[in-house]
Amino acid sequence: MLAKIIRNIEEAEVLFSQAVFGFLGIISIRFFLENLSSHSQSFPAVPDVLTLVHYALFYAGAFLSSVLLVRAFVPDIKKISKVILSLLPVMWLPPIIDLILSRGAGYQMAYIFATGKVFWMDFLTLGGVPLFGGVTPGIKIEMAIILFGLAAYVFLKTKSIPRAVIIAVLGYCLVFAWLAFPSIIAAFGSLTGAQFASVPGYFLIGQVAASHFAVRAILPPGTISYSVVPGMFFNAGISYLFYLLDSMLIIGWALLYRPHFLKEYLRNCRPERVTSFFFMIAVGFFVAIKIEHAQPFGNWIDVMAFVVLFLAYFCAWIFAVGVNDIVDIEIDRVSNQDRPLVTSTVTEEEVHSANIFFLLWSFIGAFLVGYWAVFAMMLFTAAYYIYSAPPLRLKRVPLLATFFIALASLSATAAGFYFASPDQLAIEFPGRLLLLVIIFFTLITNVKDIKDIDGDRAAGIATIPTMFSEGIGKTVVGAIVVIAFLSVPAILASAALFIPSLIAAGVGYYFVIAEPYHERRIFVLYFIYAIVVGIILSR
Repeated sequence: MLAKIIRNIEEAEVLFSQAVFGFLGIISIRFFLENLSSHSQSFPAVPDVLTLVHYALFYAGAFLSSVLLVRAFVPDIKKISKVILSLLPVMWLPPIIDLILSRGAGYQMAYIFATGKVFWMDFLTLGGVPLFGGVTPGIKIEMAIILFGLAAYVFLKTKSIPRAVIIAVLGYCLVFAWLAFPSIIAAFGSLTGAQFASVPGYFLIGQVAASHFAVRAILPPGTISYSVVPGMFFNAGISYLFYLLDSMLIIGWALLYRPHFLKEYLRNCRPERVTSFFFMIAVGFFVAIKIEHAQPFGNWIDVMAFVVLFLAYFCAWIFAVGVNDIVDIEIDRVSNQDRPLVTSTVTEEEVHSANIFFLLWSFIGAFLVGYWAVFAMMLFTAAYYIYSAPPLRLKRVPLLATFFIALASLSATAAGFYFASPDQLAIEFPGRLLLLVIIFFTLITNVKDIKDIDGDRAAGIATIPTMFSEGIGKTVVGAIVVIAFLSVPAILASAALFIPSLIAAGVGYYFVIAEPYHERRIFVLYFIYAIVVGIILSR
């Protein structure tokens, strides 16, 4: 009977989007039930978004790590994922059991906060004794069901009792590691002599308090009571860790699930372009430091937040690439025949599914970084979507198309600037920098259309190269590149930049009209030029 149920689950057709929304639905019900059962005097009726993100990242990491653990015993990770996803509703039981045992009062669920001998005693008893509070009776029963389920599944697939016993033991260690995660992090902190490392419950709170998180906090100052600030700090610190850990688990899952798809997707990410956006984040970051004398890194929490910002922008860019590739598949059959959708190494359904993840992951990352990161991410995603996709599909309108790409570059610059800015006031963003980013990228981004001349012409898309013959079109784009580089010293009112800009303009013009045309040369020139400009202006 059990074997038949598992076989039906394994053979069921489940789209990635269905799995994602199913997972979100399952944990949403857990959120509601836990909010009724696990509460305190300062606990709000509706949890704040940061708490929900923290919990979602916790459950996502626990799910992915469980799948990867079972994969060490059972070969088909696709089937494993469906089986464990189907097992997830067991997480509804702990708050229900706690409510029943407490006669409606509930027990407050919490991580395991312990050090030394107490830590190992908790390991042997899954949270220790007494039963009520922390690792509650409901959680203990939930874990027993999960471990039994993992062992039963491995036994059914391998017919090996020793392997079933081993997966149960390793599963217990994995569960305990997630429940004791703050204590494990505090133990690492104690090796560096970090403050509060000897008190796991306060370690992350103290580290976040010493960082600049409060400046970037999602909740506006004055809208929260001091009683919830420690919880907010704890949620932020552990969410940064979970976001990065979950990202690595997702990569590991994808490598096992379909390594060729991951390889093709990353190969298609246009590394020069994503590097350009990373570069603009760095530009905004260092401009804020220079003009505001900001000190954006209070400790390692801020470093993690900065890494999360880059990762969020990478995911937003991959989403933009996916949208563009689906819409431009007929153009790419002519101009970019190595694109994954053209070569059929990936399908449109797979790209749609990946887009759901990358969009969701980009905004979760931006949310964790703070106000301006979310706002900037909205601008970035909207600009590229309007540029690529119907109904507007503004890539068909010369200069207006590149203006929207310039807006995306501006969003990255603003995200870096306001990450470092201590006050985060809109008026503090330098007007000259805003003007420079918009004008420079609106002009120089026209080089992107040279390699797509044949495909754009076949699709009837008007770009500067397709409005003329190929030779004249490249000459016009070359002239626009010259104007772009010469606009830099004019906008920044810096005579010291004129000679480097003149040289870059000449080299850029040559790269555009040269045969054969290589777009990568323009990017290399741009990066070198930007570094030279930065060195000159920093003196």
